[in-house]
Amino acid sequence: MIDLEDSGFVIKDVLFWVFLNGMPKSRDVSLDIDKELGVESKEIGNYKYVQGYKKGGSDSYKKGKTKYEAVSELGQKYKGAGLGVKPAYEPIILIQKPIPKGLTVAQNIIKTGTGALNLEETRIPLAENELAVGHNPHPKGRVTSNILRVEEHGDGYDKFFLVPKVRQKAQEFNTHPTLKPVELMQHLIKLISFENQIILDPFMGSGSTGVAALELYRQFKGFELEEEYLEISKKRLGIVEQNIQSK
Repeated sequence: MIDLEDSGFVIKDVLFWVFLNGMPKSRDVSLDIDKELGVESKEIGNYKYVQGYKKGGSDSYKKGKTKYEAVSELGQKYKGAGLGVKPAYEPIILIQKPIPKGLTVAQNIIKTGTGALNLEETRIPLAENELAVGHNPHPKGRVTSNILRVEEHGDGYDKFFLVPKVRQKAQEFNTHPTLKPVELMQHLIKLISFENQIILDPFMGSGSTGVAALELYRQFKGFELEEEYLEISKKRLGIVEQNIQSK
């Protein structure tokens, strides 16, 4: 974020895309302790890792792996201990160029068409049977939050935008390892732009941002160094353009 500020951008906010099905990045350190002490850990069975976020849900597995348990006294003490908690959010940094000196916000919008968030198009609709509250409730719902959640947490105050993580290989031809949900990109595009404005993605990947932009009637420009992902993007964008033309 310091680099962004040093580059001349103004940091407006940090949005948090929160999800419950993050992939833990840790290991059982008790087995490392056994290894360091020269003790052979005990084999206690086999397991298959269920990759529920992939297409096919619980029917998608990695190859079976052997499960071990620490044997040393110190290893037993640290049984199940790891190196990190499960990641459950991704930060999205909201930045903008500073308004030119001498211009008001309104003058800058008149001149450039940028500088304001499209709150009307990103309001969170009221839940079924939910009463509109506040001094001036809006018929379209609440102003969007800077927390974007995947699923309801059942906390009795679930007022955030919900968007699911994308399943890997949701499209058979799409092999990109870190797919972003089109629905998430649509929300962000609606927040920072209006129809017919240009959306630029300098790291296009498999084209999710471009797909979202075209579906929302924005113009799109993207860049991608990897030829494999560039071809995937072209295919996805072509499908969207055909669908739009056929309407």
